[in-house]
Amino acid sequence: MANLGQQFNRADMPADEFSPLPKGDYTAIISSSEMVAYKSGNGQYLKLTYEIVDGDKKGRKVFDNMNISHPTSQKAVEIAWSQMGKIMDAVGLVNIQDSNELHNKPMSIHVDIDGEYNRIKKWSSASGAPQTPSENPAMGQANNTGGDTPPWG
Repeated sequence: MANLGQQFNRADMPADEFSPLPKGDYTAIISSSEMVAYKSGNGQYLKLTYEIVDGDKKGRKVFDNMNISHPTSQKAVEIAWSQMGKIMDAVGLVNIQDSNELHNKPMSIHVDIDGEYNRIKKWSSASGAPQTPSENPAMGQANNTGGDTPPWG
């Protein structure tokens, strides 16, 4: 047995941060991304971490994977490319070569619940209207790789 040095009361503890977010729209950024090889060694997926940047769920994270290359499912790749296009539209980018270019750019995501997990079903600009970098100076240039102070922070 180990003495904890203080008394813990469950009512004082934060909620489970891994429970799904309620279905709805949230302003979020992509806070991290990485390419991950499938365990089979055939193909890769892009692992994205979104962070909610406002409201009572600020700081919560939502995870998403996109099948960037898949040797047996062209449909999975088509879905991923379609999703990537929607993300790029949401943050006002026309061309990217590195997923880091998507980081720290606010967008609106529509989150749904799939069992015990969240699924992102829609991406749009944080203001609800399509954006280009020239329409939103806080977003920087189309191929900006970072360094700007986030407009929400």
